[in-house]
Amino acid sequence: MTKVGFVSLGCPKNLVDSEVMMGILAREGYELTPRADEAEILVVNTCSFIEAAQKESVDAILEMAEHKKFGAAKKLIVAGCLVERFRAQIWSRCRKWTRSWAPAKSNELWKRWKASFACYPRSRRRFSITT
Repeated sequence: MTKVGFVSLGCPKNLVDSEVMMGILAREGYELTPRADEAEILVVNTCSFIEAAQKESVDAILEMAEHKKFGAAKKLIVAGCLVERFRAQIWSRCRKWTRSWAPAKSNELWKRWKASFACYPRSRRRFSITT
C-alpha cells in the first residue's frame, strides 16, 4: 500500500485543507504516515501570510525534497497559498517538487490527486487514524 506523508503549515484553514486531502486519500485506500522517511509521496501544504511563514514553508519544501533524494519518497507535492502566490519564483529556484496545487474545492481535489497518484497502487482496506 502506498504511504503518504503530510506537512501542514500556517493557518487553521490549511489544517482543514490538509485534513480534507488526507480524508480523500484514506477513503481511496492510501496509507497515511507521520514519518516522512517512509512516505512514498510527500505533501507540503504551505502558507504565505507573513514572511516568517513563507520561510518556514520554503524550508519544509527543501527538507521534504531531501526525502525524495535519499528516502522512499518518489513524489513531492506542494500545495497551499505560498505556491499559488509565488509559484514561478519558487520553481525557478527549487525544481524539486513533482506537482503543485493551489487550494481547491474538495470536489475538484480528487480529480487532481488521481492524476498524480495514478501510478501508485492502493489498497481498498479501510483503516482509522488515531492520535
